[in-house]
Amino acid sequence: MLLEDKLREVMAHLLLSVQGGWAFRAVEGRFSSSINSVVGSLRRSGCFHYAADGVGTLYLGLNREALLYEVRSQGQDLFLPGLLPPPTHDTVPFLLNLTRVLDTTDPAVQSVLETGVQELTGSWQYENDLYNRRAATQILARVVASSGIEAIRYLSARTAQLVNLAVFVRNVTEPLSASLGPNHLVQNVLSAQQTSELLE
Repeated sequence: MLLEDKLREVMAHLLLSVQGGWAFRAVEGRFSSSINSVVGSLRRSGCFHYAADGVGTLYLGLNREALLYEVRSQGQDLFLPGLLPPPTHDTVPFLLNLTRVLDTTDPAVQSVLETGVQELTGSWQYENDLYNRRAATQILARVVASSGIEAIRYLSARTAQLVNLAVFVRNVTEPLSASLGPNHLVQNVLSAQQTSELLE
């Protein structure tokens, strides 16, 4: 991956994509009726968010079934059968209308960034926990978010057929519309202003 200064230089020259339609956030079933279920993801470190940077990243999957498979497979790694079963998960659908998306699944974009699938899907926790520093993807996210780009499209590290989105909610032009509740009848939105208030 290019160093941070070089990343800032190339951002203005990258061809951005659009992303519309539905995307899905996996949450524990007991939290699926409240927009507050996404607050944790906005606050804590992740592949495209270093907590101290306060970027506010919402992670979404474009395929509901593949997303649930990914989350359940992660759960099996963390919980011992017969002792503590993994929690059940549901998905909260978000209706997107994003016009500024950096598509890191595109080999041409990877070439400009001087990165590849291995680095983009590698373990960010290793850099955070062992060296107390940002992973390359977290540096990329900081640069992308500060450039006003709304999201990064990226490949899942665990499920080959799953493409994910890291949405920088502070940058979204139109609020994200979420369908909540048991039958997805309750509508709510997550806007850039709301995100700023949540992260204060």
